[in-house]
Amino acid sequence: MRHYFFITMLHEIQSRSRSRLAKIDGRTDAKRMWTVLRQLTGRRQTTASVVDGITAETLNEHYAAISTDQEYVTPTMKQSASRLRQ
Repeated sequence: MRHYFFITMLHEIQSRSRSRLAKIDGRTDAKRMWTVLRQLTGRRQTTASVVDGITAETLNEHYAAISTDQEYVTPTMKQSASRLRQ
């Protein structure tokens, strides 16, 4: 979704500011590309919001907990898949 938004925004801006953007390779200089895009659109760069009690560690713990099946049982190996077959 983010990629689609970027491409759509880029096409619109390119039609108005082709010469300025043509000098920038967004694949190798993404930071400069976004700086120019913000200048052309009048948008400002925002900083990430900080929420008390939420850190990378707490997010990792949360998603690890909800992604783990506490009742998971390893399936037994099928005889046909065993290498020890005689």
